[in-house]
Amino acid sequence: MKQIIRLINNSKKTRYQISKETNIPQSTLSRIVHGKQKNIELATAEMLLKALGYEIVFRKVDKNVENGKRKIESLL
Repeated sequence: MKQIIRLINNSKKTRYQISKETNIPQSTLSRIVHGKQKNIELATAEMLLKALGYEIVFRKVDKNVENGKRKIESLL
């Protein structure tokens, strides 16, 4: 959520423009940006990110990787 807030705040688009592109009310955007709305639906996040030039990508996690490093046991 922090990353989405940062992207909204750093965007060259106004909240009004984002609202019009996503059909998310400006009042909802304001609650998100000010931390009054702690959670949002995945569909809402997707719409916001698309309007800001980003997308959500899902990928399977490699169970042999922990915190970005391969487990030593799997290499032996």
